[in-house]
Amino acid sequence: MGKFSKRKKSFYLPPNKKQRLDTIIGSVGYLATCNTHEDVCVKEGYSLLNCFADKLYGPEQIAGSEAPEADEVQDAEVSDTEEDADAALQKEVARLQTASQSVNQKGNAVQRRFQSIRCGAANNVFFRTTLADPLPTLLAAMDDILQTKLARTKHLIRLLPVHAVCKAYLDKIEKALAALCTEKFDGSQKSFYAVIKVMSNSAVKKEEVLSVVLKVMEENAPQCKPVLTKDAEVALVVSIIVTNCYIGIAPSYLGVYKKYNLNELAAPASADVPGNTSINDPVQKDTSDKVVEQEGCVEGAEDSAHAGNESEKANAEKDDSKTVADE
Repeated sequence: MGKFSKRKKSFYLPPNKKQRLDTIIGSVGYLATCNTHEDVCVKEGYSLLNCFADKLYGPEQIAGSEAPEADEVQDAEVSDTEEDADAALQKEVARLQTASQSVNQKGNAVQRRFQSIRCGAANNVFFRTTLADPLPTLLAAMDDILQTKLARTKHLIRLLPVHAVCKAYLDKIEKALAALCTEKFDGSQKSFYAVIKVMSNSAVKKEEVLSVVLKVMEENAPQCKPVLTKDAEVALVVSIIVTNCYIGIAPSYLGVYKKYNLNELAAPASADVPGNTSINDPVQKDTSDKVVEQEGCVEGAEDSAHAGNESEKANAEKDDSKTVADE
């Protein structure tokens, strides 16, 4: 395309096939929050999750990655036996058919361990995963950030685990939450804290979702009690974005992991921040002593000035008495 040539109409039009949000129903993964840089957030999310997933589960094995090696062996055998062109063509057709079978039924590429999907609302990205439980990878990443105090992300602010995705209807939310609570809280006695977020959806109210959460917990996990303090062992995070509902169970949400804010986890403790001095700080003691000393100096100067005035008055009286005696 030349410097002054006209762009094609397809450059300005949106794509014909948009990413469907209903394809993630029933998935598990992570809900990421960023600050207006979604593309950079996706890259940081891939880097962080792949790093710690490789440490826990080993390198990712992509389906069909070993197929070319087998094809090379077959091609070598073909060249050795000197088959004719028709047989070679049939081999090539068979190879292409097996390669097409490595693509899933929906026509998309082979599913990777982590795959980013836009949620339909700004600054929110969902990472779908093939892992059975997304929580261990996220906990390993946050523990590393807490220990090293090194910020691994800049634009990726918060990363929440998602154990269930359903449509944003109260009956669907109740059904998905009941199945999740039965699986995660079976016989365990834990205190929980409910976090409800509704974005880009005016049909669902926070109060209605909260009542559903409390009802489901009372029916399926009566041993777990709701609390409103930082001592809650787990948090039930229900995020409704556009038409989907993302449900996750986050341990130590308000306490150790600081609402799963990665930047806050990397921040230094309040005691390490310069300028934060306590009441018993020796510097403050020195300054207070200096103030007292200065006040004492002022008081001493006033006393000496007062004494000087009295001596001047006494000398004046002596002079007057001398003049009277001379007369």
